[in-house]
Amino acid sequence: FIAIATLVFFAVMPLGGLFTSYMNKRSRRYISSQTFTASYIKLHGLDMWMSYLLWFLVFLAKLVESYFFLTLSLRDPIRNLSTMTMRCVGEVWYGDVVCRNQAKIVLGLMYLVDLLLFFLDTYMWYIICNCIFSIGRSFYLGISILTPWRNIFTRLPKRIYSKIL
Repeated sequence: FIAIATLVFFAVMPLGGLFTSYMNKRSRRYISSQTFTASYIKLHGLDMWMSYLLWFLVFLAKLVESYFFLTLSLRDPIRNLSTMTMRCVGEVWYGDVVCRNQAKIVLGLMYLVDLLLFFLDTYMWYIICNCIFSIGRSFYLGISILTPWRNIFTRLPKRIYSKIL
């Protein structure tokens, strides 16, 4: 329980507010953190439904990809390695401890790699779906997608900072 509570706390707590409360200070030093990271705008109408659709498609793509490429690829190795008995002959240094548990060690490493790929793929599917939605949103708003994105995004923080603050 302590590990889960700590994980949730660090997931929602900004790093600047871990030891002191910077939200109550009157100085303008943390004004950008207060504006950009501590306030969320509630979406309405089409924007809200597009956000729901984006996350639904991310998790649907993740579910399909995880089933076909991560789960089905481990089905036969799990069945074979979990019932395998090793014939340990000739091991002098470690005895037969490592040899008898070799199938379980390999199975544990396979689970670990599969879990790592599972979390990496979630981020990959978010990026893919977000790019598709961004292109669709650009067409919906009438913005050309041929505009160099680098020019837009390098100037974006300064433009936001100058307009809001």
